[in-house]
Amino acid sequence: GYVGRTKAVIKTLGDIQKRALCLITGGFRTTAASALEIDAQVPPIKHTLQRAIESAFYRIRSSPLYPLIIQPRDRIHCAIIVL
Repeated sequence: GYVGRTKAVIKTLGDIQKRALCLITGGFRTTAASALEIDAQVPPIKHTLQRAIESAFYRIRSSPLYPLIIQPRDRIHCAIIVL
């Protein structure tokens, strides 16, 4: 389901981030990701994703089109025609 895919994507992104941090810091493959993040002063991928999600939410919420976005789907077509 959705939760399983979300966890898989976060794990994949975490693996990519760890490989990049190993290259940047010169760390070994066996070095813990948290140690590499501290050394490179990079937040964990979960925190980075959470910040991006919150930023997108507030950007959408403050949009002048937000009232159209939250309307039920059957009303959207009518609203677009009126515009």
